[in-house]
Order: sequence, then C-alpha cells, then structure tokens
Amino acid sequence: MKYHIGEHVIVKAKMIRSKDYGRKKITWERFPYETPIHGQVVGMTHKKSGTYVPGNSDRTWDGEEYASGYLTDTTLHSFWLVRFGMFNLPVVVEDSDLEPALEYKELPTLHLIPCKWSEANRKQLSNIMRNVPRDSKGRWIKEF
Repeated sequence: MKYHIGEHVIVKAKMIRSKDYGRKKITWERFPYETPIHGQVVGMTHKKSGTYVPGNSDRTWDGEEYASGYLTDTTLHSFWLVRFGMFNLPVVVEDSDLEPALEYKELPTLHLIPCKWSEANRKQLSNIMRNVPRDSKGRWIKEF
C-alpha cells in the first residue's frame, strides 16, 4: 500500500458518486479543490460503478416475487478515506489525488459556538426551567 492509516497527506480532489438513472449509470466523478487541503488518511474503501438494473420492489402486490436492484458491468474502484478535521466525515479520494505531506500539521477540531444570548435572557430561561418537573435522576419529565 502506498499510504498508511494515520499518515498526513495533501488532497487535491475528491471523488463523488454520480447517479444517472435516465441512462441507468452509476459512476464516480472527480471534483478538484481550489487549493490543496491537508488531511489524514483514516482508511481505504472499495466502491463499484456500472449499469443499474432496477428491481421490482414496487410491484410486489401483483404476485411477482421481490427482486432488489443490482449493478451489471461493474468496475471495482479502490479509494482512500481522508479526514480534514477530527470530527469531520471522511472524504473519498483517488490515489492519484494524494501527496504525502512534508510537514506535520495538527488537524482542527470543531470549536464550541459562543452563546449570543444576553445575560437577562439566560437568567429568564434559567428561571423558567427551574419549574419544569424532573425525575429522581434530575432529567426533565415530558408533559403532554
């Protein structure tokens, strides 16, 4: 394998699955980034593309047996999974769009969004919630 899990890389483009049900094709398209992004390899995945054959799941009422949809003329692609932050979902990246990062860079984490309420509004809400009934563990009880 060219890369290892945990290795820092520079990503130039990501791959997104494209569905064209008119032609019944499922393909993978490359979408380049404006500027390369620093990320970390978190895994590898294998995805298929090909021609989609729909099943008859919507016609089970007329006595036909259920048949799910499937792909024909399939091609198996191997992609890397890369994250750009510690809480972000991984992005599917082709091997040719990755470069090893020359310097280590700490991945960003999501920051807490500051509360934009005034102090008077916070105190008012606190007073309202004091009167809401709670169970023995201190959780609020829903009243309908």
